[in-house]
Amino acid sequence: MIKRHYEKIIKIKNEIQAKPEYKYNLEKLALKTGVSTNHFCRLYKNITGETVFTYLNKIRVEQAKELLIKTNWSIETIAYKTGFENTPYFYRQFKKNTSMTPNDFRQ
Repeated sequence: MIKRHYEKIIKIKNEIQAKPEYKYNLEKLALKTGVSTNHFCRLYKNITGETVFTYLNKIRVEQAKELLIKTNWSIETIAYKTGFENTPYFYRQFKKNTSMTPNDFRQ
C-alpha cells in the first residue's frame, strides 16, 4: 500500500520544500493523496522518516538561517516571511533545529 502512494508523498514533500512559507493544511494535503488525514500522516512518516510538520519546520528554519545571514530584517519579520505564525514558536523551532537562538545564529 505504501508503494501506491510513494510518488504522491514525495511530490508533496517537494512542494513543501519549494514553498515552505505557505500555510499548509493536513486535510488538504491528505486530499491530494486520496486518503484520510490520519492515514496520510502515517504514510508520510513511513515514507520520509519524519512527520510533515517536523519536515516543514526544518525547511523553514533553513530558510530563516539564510535570511538571518543575508538580511538585516528583524527576527519577527523573518519568522513571518518563513511561514511561522508567531515569534515564540519560531524561536522554539529554531533552537530545536540549530541548538541556538536566532540572535545567536545571526552574530
